[in-house]
Amino acid sequence: MPVSVTRDALILALAQEALAEHDIIDLTTDSAGAADGTTVVFGALAHGSTGITTTAFHDTYMHLRRFTGLATNGGASTITLRTSMGTLAADVLKYFTIKITAGTSSGDTRTISANSNADPSIVTVSSAFTATPDTTSFYEIYPSGSTASSQIIRTAKALSTGSLAVSTGAITVAPGFNGDLGANMLMGIGSEMLFYQGEHANLHINSINRLLRNMRYPAYLPVTMITDGDMEDTGVTNWAAVGSPTTREKSDTTDSGLPFGRQVLHIAAGDGVGATSNAVSVDEGENLYVAVPIDLVSGSADVILYDSTNSTALKTVNVTELNPCMVLFQQAPGSSTANVTVRLLGSEASSEFYAGPVFLWSDQRSRYAADTSSLERGRDIKGAVTLRPGQSIESDVYQIGKLEETTISHERDDRANLLSVVIPNSSYPTLIQGERRYTELSYDTSATFAERDMVVQGAMYYIEMARYRRLLSGNPALAGGHRSLAR
Repeated sequence: MPVSVTRDALILALAQEALAEHDIIDLTTDSAGAADGTTVVFGALAHGSTGITTTAFHDTYMHLRRFTGLATNGGASTITLRTSMGTLAADVLKYFTIKITAGTSSGDTRTISANSNADPSIVTVSSAFTATPDTTSFYEIYPSGSTASSQIIRTAKALSTGSLAVSTGAITVAPGFNGDLGANMLMGIGSEMLFYQGEHANLHINSINRLLRNMRYPAYLPVTMITDGDMEDTGVTNWAAVGSPTTREKSDTTDSGLPFGRQVLHIAAGDGVGATSNAVSVDEGENLYVAVPIDLVSGSADVILYDSTNSTALKTVNVTELNPCMVLFQQAPGSSTANVTVRLLGSEASSEFYAGPVFLWSDQRSRYAADTSSLERGRDIKGAVTLRPGQSIESDVYQIGKLEETTISHERDDRANLLSVVIPNSSYPTLIQGERRYTELSYDTSATFAERDMVVQGAMYYIEMARYRRLLSGNPALAGGHRSLAR
């Protein structure tokens, strides 16, 4: 099974490759620095005047990777950080991301909403932990998140003269490290630092993203008239609530047993409650087909082709099979039907299921709009397959069968960024075989399925070319060496 890798892990791996000639690449503090964030202290560097010079880290950027440690206490929505991390300014960690990676509540990732001005600091998170953190809970705090302040400073440079106190291992940097809204951020015990000698951390981060947006991966995307039928949107804007479901959210497909897509719709709801697609205009002369892979966790679920013009169900298929399966049926609109939706509802108390992608197609149409947020260019389309139903399980419910190749063509009008696909009429759902670009990673905990070492080696091209340009005027021979490495 493919393994995801976070931006943080890629940054570390790239630093280890790009800076391999240096003795120190990453190091963790073991004493608290100055309250204004201008010093970082490493006992491992306290070599004394006979072992190291005060200018040993001249021209070195110190990049805060994360804070780590064992919790000392916890509550439903709080975690008390390690002792002697230092007295942090109130709310300096606000909007940072905290992950519990071992011990009680391991696997939880939360956004920090507040922290106390104390040692140890008590951190409050945006939603309750799965279990109350305790002294077995190992945490990682990343100064990166979707609502993190733009005033955060996590990369500082060692002073050009006398920056290292050789007796203590303290390095003086400028500017000082800042947290939320530019508040001074003390570097206490457990601050993991990356040492970038001669180049800024942003060069590495930008090189990773530049490489990712030029890498491609194979994907199956549904041909459907449903907006966000491929479940690629980040939220559920196009899947409005019917009633008041307990859960209506996108989940990773790997959370379910379903075989297609990056995300699926996760519903937990009671009878007649769930989500609905946006309306689709239809003609009374069409014969409509609906296909929805479903993974039922508990209870039962209804897949409904709904006449939104007349507020009535055209056809309802009930799913009770507690295994991944596929609903597949055909239904003609009513004589006065102008618009239809697909509804995904619980059909008894405490029902829970995953669904997606959602197919809706017609026997009177061969041209369908492709989602240009999923397929950026016509050349990204490599082929098409139909998804065949397997053994019948219930009425209009089947095992998910095999894929069979079919024909496809596409039409592109770049004036309006329009992409259409043309497929033969079929009673089976059609999937586009396409190539998608890996998304850029915005935050340290953002993850990708791109292969780690491939990303690192590809990003090295951009780093070596940057070194080449930087050295070209002053040292052409050395610059040429970097250009050769880039090749």
